[in-house]
Amino acid sequence: LDQGATGWVAALTPLAMKMRSPIHTNAVVDEDFLTNLIEAQRLLASWYHDLHPVPVVAPTRRLEVPAGRGIGSFFSGGVDSFYSALAPEVTHLVFVHGFDIRIDDNELAEKALSSVRRAAREMGKELIEVRTNIRGFSDRSSHWGYRYHGAAMAHIGHLLAEHLETVYFPSSYDDGTLMPWGSHPQLDHLWSSSCVRFVHHGLSARRVQKIMRLVDCAPAMEHLRVCWLHPNSVYNCGKCEKCIRTVISLQVAGGAGRCRTLPAAVPVEEIAKLPITNHGSLVFAEQNLEALGESGRNDPELEEALEQCIHRGHRREARRERLSNLVAPLTRR
Repeated sequence: LDQGATGWVAALTPLAMKMRSPIHTNAVVDEDFLTNLIEAQRLLASWYHDLHPVPVVAPTRRLEVPAGRGIGSFFSGGVDSFYSALAPEVTHLVFVHGFDIRIDDNELAEKALSSVRRAAREMGKELIEVRTNIRGFSDRSSHWGYRYHGAAMAHIGHLLAEHLETVYFPSSYDDGTLMPWGSHPQLDHLWSSSCVRFVHHGLSARRVQKIMRLVDCAPAMEHLRVCWLHPNSVYNCGKCEKCIRTVISLQVAGGAGRCRTLPAAVPVEEIAKLPITNHGSLVFAEQNLEALGESGRNDPELEEALEQCIHRGHRREARRERLSNLVAPLTRR
């Protein structure tokens, strides 16, 4: 692993901005990274009012690394990461135990590792395995999804600078549904240095479009892991919102029953009651409904179930907006 401080400054930045604390280190930080970091901090501060740009005090120089390194992509075994892994230029996949799998959940980590090892081998990619307890540190003051996971990926990418010259951050959202998020096309490249270039990958494809490509990818259909909950360390529960929405996308894409890690179908009454609790849940439900209409499939029960959960999601969003409008004047006082 790289022995400089560049990756550690990336990991500290969102937290230091929250605490308004300058970052000091006696270890060398890449000078191109520090130049980019000024813009990264400005962007984060424009998204979140409680984050403030902070100085970094460190010796700097433009670092040198070997030529002919690989092109990596972060790989959890989910839809976004499988889609990016299929890019022909990608040579390495980076799996991190400690990001979406708790550091103390060794049972699930072993299941996931076994699958990603096989998937990487079947796709002809070299796998890099990382284990980190970073969330025990970051979760105390920074929201993983909205604020931090991009910085965490940059941290790992810089530590792998001697092996990778470019690292893909698989996109969470497409270019029509973007919002402030820890990994974002305006942000990810700003974590780059003279040694490692970070690229937000897959922005032009909607989630259901990615799944349409994956239904013909044998490793994805054998090893896909999408679950939010993982109760009792199961690989995919098949019942949470993320599992169910993926099953629906597989049906719409003509891949019902192909994925060995998920049910072939979900009862429509469960889809109608699907919890729509955030922006992503609503976006992906709407995209599933739109893709269902475009597919020409005659499935009025599934269409009605999706319409019900989307309607409930919009009502929830409206309530949240009304509450925000009520609270804002009190906050200003």
